[in-house]
Amino acid sequence: MDHGSRAERLRSLAGAHPRLVDAGWALLWLLPLCPEAYLQSGVAGSWAALVTAVPLVWARRAPLAAALAVCALAVPSWLLLDGRPAYPGVLVLVALLGLASQRRGAALRAGVTAAVVVLLVLAAADRVARGGGTPPTTVWAAPAVTGPLLAAAVFAGVAARGRRERLAHAEERARRLEAERDHRAQIAVVAERARIARELHDVVAHALTVVVRLGDGMASRAARAPQAPADPAALDAVTTTARQALAEMRHLLGVLGDDADGGAAVTPLPGTPSAGGATGHDALDALVSGVRAAGVPVRLTRHGSDGGWSPAVHLAVHRIATEALTNVLDHAGLGARVEVLVRTEGDRVEVVVQDDGVGLGVTTDPEAPAAPGRGSGVAGMRERAASLGGRLDAGPREGGGWRVRAVLPSRPVTAP
Repeated sequence: MDHGSRAERLRSLAGAHPRLVDAGWALLWLLPLCPEAYLQSGVAGSWAALVTAVPLVWARRAPLAAALAVCALAVPSWLLLDGRPAYPGVLVLVALLGLASQRRGAALRAGVTAAVVVLLVLAAADRVARGGGTPPTTVWAAPAVTGPLLAAAVFAGVAARGRRERLAHAEERARRLEAERDHRAQIAVVAERARIARELHDVVAHALTVVVRLGDGMASRAARAPQAPADPAALDAVTTTARQALAEMRHLLGVLGDDADGGAAVTPLPGTPSAGGATGHDALDALVSGVRAAGVPVRLTRHGSDGGWSPAVHLAVHRIATEALTNVLDHAGLGARVEVLVRTEGDRVEVVVQDDGVGLGVTTDPEAPAAPGRGSGVAGMRERAASLGGRLDAGPREGGGWRVRAVLPSRPVTAP
């Protein structure tokens, strides 16, 4: 067993049996004093030393009471016994040491006062006994000796108390730091889970909506003309949309993985510039083409260049447009027409997606409870815009339809 584990075991044992530890400390101080008391005053001296040391058992639980009791018992022991034993002075200093290590302020001043009175009484009694003409019969009757010893006992007790308080403060600070670190880790985990959930929602919701609309269109066409061949463009749009969604899901799930070889190859996120130099405009073209293939006429208008956008803004523009167009597919109804505007002016990027459909089932309140036909898409778009230092508004248009407008900084200071 190493020294660290042995010390820890002793500390746990002391914590489990504090009274035994206190009795052991009192006995430790008493053992070297009993023989001297016996030699000076016989059996009566030994018993007197034992009685005087008994209050030290409560030196930690009631230090002031223990110190005052030792001082009160030391005086008659010194005055009534022959031989002027040393234990009364020693036990007074021990009691004062324990008091200084446990208490401060008025309690400590009271103990010091009592100890000074006792030591002065011992010196006075010794002087009376020897007639005042001879030197003190013991060092405990000499104030020049007992004064520095008393000061040393107080100083040692105060130093011990200060060290104990510093250790307790350090341990408490370490516990607080550990709790704060765990709390920050939990917050980071929750935030990362929310981010991944938002990304998966954007990917899966849009892809499945497009696939469902394309499937509905092909089923309707087959019902009207059973003998007609399948539309190759619609089938190609279904497979392309599904592959894109699968690739994005693999990328997001790869973030969660911890493969030894670093995981699968990471492809650029949609809307961000790829290694080949493609821009967010190319991703928007592909997004709009997929919605058109699902049977919704979309007009895309762009003003300004996206060359100054940060990658986070590229992704945010794509995700906001994706979610807004998904809501159009879900809620705008048949025959709705959509306009998508992406405009860059200075250090500001504006994204507007509006339709002239019926606009059912979409909520503008991020705190509103979920209901059938309602999702968290608007809240997710608003959170994404706010994380970049922008804002997003969504609501009905005058004359019918729905409008989503986001304003983002082209290069935010912090990215999500």
